[in-house]
Amino acid sequence: MTTGTRRGDTFRAGRIGLLTALFLVPSLLAGCAGQDAGPATGASPSGSTESGSPAPGRWTGLKAKCPVLQTPVADVPAATGEGQPTVTYQETQLVLGAACTWGPGAGQRPRVDASAIVFKTPTGDKTVDQDAVAHIQGVEERARQRADGAGDDATAPEAEPGLGDEAFVVLEPKSERLSLTVRSANAVVSVVVHLKQSTETDPGKLADRLRQQRPTVATLARDVLDDLK
Repeated sequence: MTTGTRRGDTFRAGRIGLLTALFLVPSLLAGCAGQDAGPATGASPSGSTESGSPAPGRWTGLKAKCPVLQTPVADVPAATGEGQPTVTYQETQLVLGAACTWGPGAGQRPRVDASAIVFKTPTGDKTVDQDAVAHIQGVEERARQRADGAGDDATAPEAEPGLGDEAFVVLEPKSERLSLTVRSANAVVSVVVHLKQSTETDPGKLADRLRQQRPTVATLARDVLDDLK
């Protein structure tokens, strides 16, 4: 095994550890949403630079520590302005794992959580866009497995058209929360809306209440995407 291969393995191991930490939080912890990513400057159509190494990504991070939400959320009055970093917020040479919250605090309701995963450094022969594709596919597959699991009230992922390069929504009626996950080039963003718990017990009515929030969570995701740089 060459030294270069060991370095690539170390980079991947560090990246996997960071992403695992971020996505162990509850549920699925998004101007730019409708734009195609396109190749980075100096990259060939195949996603590599002229020297043959993977091209850098379109995004390098966020404009501020946490995104700024500009869309009022009637059911979450505190979900506005710049969010507060959570304990899972991390950044390395390889990847930004921004995890932020708006509301009364972690574990309390109503609140909004958002995460932005930006793959910054190519590893091996994969581009950062390919890393982001693999990541969102993994998140979606885990969501499908949860939906198929006995005793879990999460719905199967539902496509959210017109947002980023690919996006999906998951509803959790009994938990009264919904999440939207979206990829834009080399970034994956998730927004989770935790509604104030109601006295309603009918699963169908709870699901309908969450579906009414889909336009709101999509707009919040656009607010987060707007803060990528």
